[in-house]
Amino acid sequence: MPELLQAIQSYRRVHPDFLPHGELNELGVKPSADGGVHLTIDVSMVYGQMRQVLRIEPVAKDIVELLVRCCLENNIPIPRAGRKSAGIVDGMLALIICTDDEIGVPRLARRA
Repeated sequence: MPELLQAIQSYRRVHPDFLPHGELNELGVKPSADGGVHLTIDVSMVYGQMRQVLRIEPVAKDIVELLVRCCLENNIPIPRAGRKSAGIVDGMLALIICTDDEIGVPRLARRA
């Protein structure tokens, strides 16, 4: 998951209010009940002698934006048009882009 960590850090630089200040400890990615993605980010914060770990669960919009930001920062071309969503492909978090001609086609039919 080093790529996901890099994507989160890149998005965090552009959107400083996305996560509280602190070290990213643990990331969790799993499918959600609605067919999307459930992402958890543990942020470790130190205040003097006290250490606190917060678990952040970004909304779907933020997950998609951080994946798009990662593509832009790594010079991966993506189309402007089309519906973008996050999904899990082969056990990995992925940006899924449906172009206009695929929007009406069920997801399983597109993978074949």
